[in-house]
Amino acid sequence: MNSSAAQLPVERFTALQTLPASAAIIDSSGKILAVNEAWKEFGRCNGLKLQEFGVGQDYLRHCGD
Repeated sequence: MNSSAAQLPVERFTALQTLPASAAIIDSSGKILAVNEAWKEFGRCNGLKLQEFGVGQDYLRHCGD
């Protein structure tokens, strides 16, 4: 892929929404680029307090929280 995943519109990740398990697209630096509805539902049920369900934030930074 020639362009950075961070520059891709979220619509490019529509297949992510078809997954029944909670999932996120994370770039090589750990930044969350997109999440699916199962991820959001898991977050709602478990008190996730990250804005936008963590999209745009560093996944690895929050792993120990």
